[in-house]
Amino acid sequence: MLRAKAFFIDLSLIAFLVFPFGFIFTIIGWENLVNLLVAIGFILTIFKDNYSNFGSFGKRRLGLELEFKKKKPRTVAFLKPLRNLTLFIWPIEVMIVLITKGKRLGDLITASSVMLNSDQRGNS
Repeated sequence: MLRAKAFFIDLSLIAFLVFPFGFIFTIIGWENLVNLLVAIGFILTIFKDNYSNFGSFGKRRLGLELEFKKKKPRTVAFLKPLRNLTLFIWPIEVMIVLITKGKRLGDLITASSVMLNSDQRGNS
């Protein structure tokens, strides 16, 4: 459930950053730039986990962190956006989350998991 809350926080933040510009562009007649903003929103969604070493802003805010079996920094920097590419086939993602009891397709592809960060694990 914390993962879903973190995802909602991330998408809300992205919408908060992109929507006002889309609204303003539409009012002043620059509708063609709205497509650019949609593309920027997709890019922000793909790279949202590169916010910090823990993952996205929502994960960090809720005390979650991403862990990868491969710990090399270059590898992890590549795997974070790769695991989010599967978000765009969300119906399949939902089925996999239900079948695997919480693991996303992106987690399975990149050998990653989301867990409470080490500070929170020690306190609970």
